[in-house]
Amino acid sequence: MMRVLLAAADDAFAAALQRVLERRGFWAESAGDGRRVLDALQLGATDVCLLDADLRVLDGLTVLRRAREGGAAVPVMVMAAASPAARRTWLEAGADDIVGKPFDIDEVVARLGALHRRLSGGPLVEGPRCGPLSMDALSGMFYLDGELLVLSPRERGFLRALLVRPGFVVPRDRLVRAVFGDAPAPGALDVLTCRLRRKLQGGGVRLRTVRGCGYLVEAQPQPQSQSPSLTGSA
Repeated sequence: MMRVLLAAADDAFAAALQRVLERRGFWAESAGDGRRVLDALQLGATDVCLLDADLRVLDGLTVLRRAREGGAAVPVMVMAAASPAARRTWLEAGADDIVGKPFDIDEVVARLGALHRRLSGGPLVEGPRCGPLSMDALSGMFYLDGELLVLSPRERGFLRALLVRPGFVVPRDRLVRAVFGDAPAPGALDVLTCRLRRKLQGGGVRLRTVRGCGYLVEAQPQPQSQSPSLTGSA
């Protein structure tokens, strides 16, 4: 059973999340005092830490920085409604993953399991893949060249529908049903497509629009470096 340290100062929130995690098969313990959380991370007394920014005595960012400076290697997922700049700050401080607030509990559970397996050397159960893009069949999380892709539930649903048949067109109406379940707001699928293209950019995978038909995902061949020609004078 995976041990989760739930670090949050809001006792009611922590208790509710702890109950949910325990129902999902985790062993969960909550702590709202930053000093206690830091001690647990330094001792390696948990398998993974779900860390909130708001803690008593020491805030979450300070706890994370001190833990990493002291050599603590416990995987840490941060709960934060953060701007891109704030996310970079957390990652630079040593966060392994960040989940935005408000979050979907199913996503948190899936990402906790994927994070623990990836960082502890546990096996990923590979699902569909396209070139360097793969999906872990157990957690439903996506990896690009072995690195976790931070995706929203709808972005994951979009990619999952495309990876069923990589290289083949998936009709737009089928994607709408798979991602939204009903009629989305006008342009919602196009916005989602743009976001995914940015996240996949430079990763060796391309999301293509086939006008009038739908979308497909395909691996991009990597350019081969050419050796410089050798010239000499007689």
